[in-house]
Amino acid sequence: MNYLKLTSTLFALIGTTLLANNTTLAASKNDLGRCLETGYIGSTPDSCGGDNLKSGIIQVTSSGKVSVTVKGALADPYSLYEVYWLPTGNAATTAQLIGNFVTDCHGDSTQNSGGAGTAWLKTITNAAEIKSSHYANIFSLVGNVRSGVFLVYDRGPYSYDTTATLCKPTSLTEYNTINSQKDTSATKSTSAFANPPVVQDFRIQFMSGYHK
Repeated sequence: MNYLKLTSTLFALIGTTLLANNTTLAASKNDLGRCLETGYIGSTPDSCGGDNLKSGIIQVTSSGKVSVTVKGALADPYSLYEVYWLPTGNAATTAQLIGNFVTDCHGDSTQNSGGAGTAWLKTITNAAEIKSSHYANIFSLVGNVRSGVFLVYDRGPYSYDTTATLCKPTSLTEYNTINSQKDTSATKSTSAFANPPVVQDFRIQFMSGYHK
């Protein structure tokens, strides 16, 4: 596994290459590594965050859907992560949002069913959207994608519930929403999460590298 050596404005190596035009769609598969272990030098000492990560892979299908599989990330016990695409040579502050995924109480990415496994990126602003199938498409969002890296940020806990059956998001009884840190109201699933917005060159947790 080789990770990128980066500066805040220039990539010495290309991490992910994708093509999107009228005739060609190319898929990719890349490792995710902790920002602190990639050699990234950002604009501040806090450009990289400190989340744990045992392993991670991010993939793009030929149709443009993006999947993420992580194990051993932060367990709060349930966290919301956000993924951005950064073209080669651009500053982190220009990265473009692709979508979100969630992790269970072990810090593992989850499927729509709530079990651990591969997560498909989608826009997640409330608990109901965790189970949706409205997946993000990187080609539609970014256009002619060429080369760059994925940046993964931790948006913080979307639930503090420690009683969920089998550690599944679908069995949670409370959420961290704008109404309450432990929202158990009738509208808890559709109320917006109380997670702070991403600052694009601050506390980047994971980055894509090469997968062999």
